[in-house]
Amino acid sequence: MTPHDLLATFETLAEASDGIARLRELVLQLAVRGKLVSQDPNDEPACVLLERIAVEKVRLVKEGKIAKPKLLPPVGEKERPFEVPPGWVWCRLGELAETITKGSSPNWQGITYVEPPQGILFITSENVGVGSLRLDNRKYVESRFNKIELRSILQFGDLLMNIVGASIGRTCIYDLNTVANINQAVCLIRPLLHVIDGSVPFFLHLLNSQSTIMQMFDKQVDMARANLSMGNIARFLIPLPPVAEQHRIVAKVDTLMALLDRLEATQRERETTRAVLRDAALAALRDAPDAGTAEAAWGRIAERMDDLFTDPADVAPLRQAILQLAVRGKLVPQDPNDEPACVLLERIAAEKM
Repeated sequence: MTPHDLLATFETLAEASDGIARLRELVLQLAVRGKLVSQDPNDEPACVLLERIAVEKVRLVKEGKIAKPKLLPPVGEKERPFEVPPGWVWCRLGELAETITKGSSPNWQGITYVEPPQGILFITSENVGVGSLRLDNRKYVESRFNKIELRSILQFGDLLMNIVGASIGRTCIYDLNTVANINQAVCLIRPLLHVIDGSVPFFLHLLNSQSTIMQMFDKQVDMARANLSMGNIARFLIPLPPVAEQHRIVAKVDTLMALLDRLEATQRERETTRAVLRDAALAALRDAPDAGTAEAAWGRIAERMDDLFTDPADVAPLRQAILQLAVRGKLVPQDPNDEPACVLLERIAAEKM
């Protein structure tokens, strides 16, 4: 299936089981492989961008603004998981960043948590979602934490990645103009923003793609409590497109993700309506005063069985409703010619004697 075929059948594919989640993954996979938008031979090649970044890093080191980065091995041909289009280049994440570091635990530093508005915002792994910050549950620590942990003070545009436990790999952008710091379960990746302006949204999509997630799980250590080291993160393989193409990719991804958001909202509304109708049909069956009414209610359910009962979880309440009718004598009509149950009871008593 080509990208054009994918887009033509977008809504149909979204209806499949886990269809929207799978489509989100597919969109990112196409994006980072250079298959979501067309290439323009007039775009400045990514290798030129990489050269500018290298020159800028040398300048910043000389001025004492950043530490001298560790040498990273070149990306070997056998390492490359897939071919990239012309104008793209394989590199390592550490080549694109001025800082890759992680935070610290306040407890290790003798720092206590405080109530807002005192202190500073403290970002933990639960605040780092896929693509966006989760700030429903905010924590704050004493302001002096920033004097101890200077390296992990956040700046607008920083990339945050969870590096410990079950949430490993979730990545978002720190898009607040609020002074904040991070704990030891969060990695800060700071691209050279003034050199690669506009590239951060592309990096966000790249880091949340399955291609990078697979690298994360491949590089994690200590399987009892999975975690990523800063060195391994710096060595992540990055398929880097020209800056102009990055912008086209981000625009297309945003458009498709917005479409998927709308489809997902429509599906939720439809599911809510279905659940209301299902519950009403079950109530009519369960509360039927007699067998005739129950039979009519069952007939209405049978006519719309495929629409009302689409989830395996729907079977249990339907089974329960049927059993309730059965034990209350409302599942089948009574026949006055039947021998009364009291006679059966008398025979059982006599047999026991």
